Amino acid sequence: MTKEIEFEISELEKLVIEVSELSFRFSNGVPNSLEIRGLGAILHDFYNGIENICSRIANEIDGGLPKGNGWHRRVLESMSLDLSGVRPALFSMGTVKSLDEYRRFRHIFRHMYGSHLDWVRIKPLLHKLALVFSEVKKETFEFTIFLKELSGL
Repeated sequence: MTKEIEFEISELEKLVIEVSELSFRFSNGVPNSLEIRGLGAILHDFYNGIENICSRIANEIDGGLPKGNGWHRRVLESMSLDLSGVRPALFSMGTVKSLDEYRRFRHIFRHMYGSHLDWVRIKPLLHKLALVFSEVKKETFEFTIFLKELSGL
């Protein structure tokens, strides 16, 4: 599982670099509709990678994904729990709170027409992406230490 998590982190890092390289283009203006859709897709992909990590941990360690409506939110929230005798928390509550903004955006992105995406809503998520990712990367690295100890590596 460590290798899969590390792979997801490397893919997330590519997205953060992509946003960093694009950010200068939009610092003083509003991107056009196609650019907003593209930036929205990057934010969508970012949270998908996060959820891939959470889902893998839930399935392989926690005994499965939460059931029913709201499972996307609940699997993220469950990653802030230290399950005594099972696993430590993957993310701090602060990181979960930050990631929940990306989860909510992904929901909107999936369920509306791209022409309705709002630059005012996307811009702050893009600006915070590198900072949020740095916390994700740090906390995920700490979790992989637990996984390596668990597997005897």
